[in-house]
Amino acid sequence: MTPRTLRCANHHFYLGVVILVLGACVYALLREGHPAWQYAAAAAGIVVTLLWGGSYLILRYTVDDAGIARRTLFGTRRIAWADIATARMERRETAPGIESKAVTLVSPALTLRLASELLDPDDIDFLAGEITRRQIPVETEFCQREK
Repeated sequence: MTPRTLRCANHHFYLGVVILVLGACVYALLREGHPAWQYAAAAAGIVVTLLWGGSYLILRYTVDDAGIARRTLFGTRRIAWADIATARMERRETAPGIESKAVTLVSPALTLRLASELLDPDDIDFLAGEITRRQIPVETEFCQREK
């Protein structure tokens, strides 16, 4: 199997938000005549925005024959296919006409939840297919919830 990388579906949006907030913070820092706490708040805004935005821009999952690796701003964690005890799959309507899919992988060391709110729905379908192909026990199937 060729490794497949799953990235945050909205990473361009998060990049835009980071640029907008950073621009506002830099503008506030460059203006004169503000109290010291406003400069401190602008500097803190820059740091928090870089950490928040960086976490979404760097977030990615790599699916290969060995298992699934999650790369974040704070490091990489891996779950081997053999270590996954169960998988939970669900589909629900989050708003009228908007469907959400999620896959939760449970192992003794780590639980990963991958949802279509963050990843592309096709990537969630791909992962569901891998779970089926590898015969991992599934607690719930994709189903439409009653309203």
